[in-house]
Amino acid sequence: MLVGSDLLTVLPRLFLPSTGMSAELAVFELPFAVPPVQVDMVWHQRTRLMVAQQWLREGLSAASEAAFSISVASSPDTTNAAKKRVRKTKK
Repeated sequence: MLVGSDLLTVLPRLFLPSTGMSAELAVFELPFAVPPVQVDMVWHQRTRLMVAQQWLREGLSAASEAAFSISVASSPDTTNAAKKRVRKTKK
């Protein structure tokens, strides 16, 4: 996004504070319904125990919680779901 340009972006309202320029942006409701946005963190099973990967995932989770005031699930259930998705897509 460039302030002063005629460029357009569509993003969830909750992302506005993270842009750092929400006061400069014109905000409008979309004229149609859109499904909720879901953001997932998925990783390959072989990297789940790597210290660097764990550090990255923890950092991304903390940044998401701080930026969007949401609770990011980091339970074993979430990890198992990610593993299952990886296994299903791995052929």
